[in-house]
Amino acid sequence: LNNSSYELNTHFVIRVPNQQLDSLLEAVGREATFTNYRRVTSTDVTEEFVDIQIRLKTKKEVRDRYIEILRNQARTVEDILRAEEQIRVVQEEIEAKEGRLKYLQNQVSLSTLNLNTYQRIPYQPEPDLYKESFGSKVKRKFLAGWDLFIDLLLLIVNLWPLILIGAIVIWQRKRIAGLFRRRKKT
Repeated sequence: LNNSSYELNTHFVIRVPNQQLDSLLEAVGREATFTNYRRVTSTDVTEEFVDIQIRLKTKKEVRDRYIEILRNQARTVEDILRAEEQIRVVQEEIEAKEGRLKYLQNQVSLSTLNLNTYQRIPYQPEPDLYKESFGSKVKRKFLAGWDLFIDLLLLIVNLWPLILIGAIVIWQRKRIAGLFRRRKKT
């Protein structure tokens, strides 16, 4: 739920069985005063599903071969540990593939509807709940004036090289002007 001064927004995620998606879309469409935007998409996961099933079958066969090696051919502790490590690695891969298959089955069996609704509401200015007292206003304005004074001082400090150059230029001009006046008198 998202509110602003102009709009009330809501986002829903609805999961329904595939067979009921069309009837849900129709029901939502009947309830809507105006449909701003509608997009229906589907993703075909058949290729990924079949690929995972084949890989899963292969991984289980590899795991079974390692178990067979462990039972019949492993003689030393080192052989046993190597076979068990390989079984563990393959078993983790099997579990990951099975988890992905379950996820895909869930995605295929249920459709997901992302529904965004909004309602325009007339603008209403926020009520002024706090009325500032005269003393607070005076204090705030005094502090603002003080901040301005400090900022001006900092500006002068920041511009000191320009002020120094300007003072030297003015001093030189007066000095040169004074020399010309003395020469004219003589």
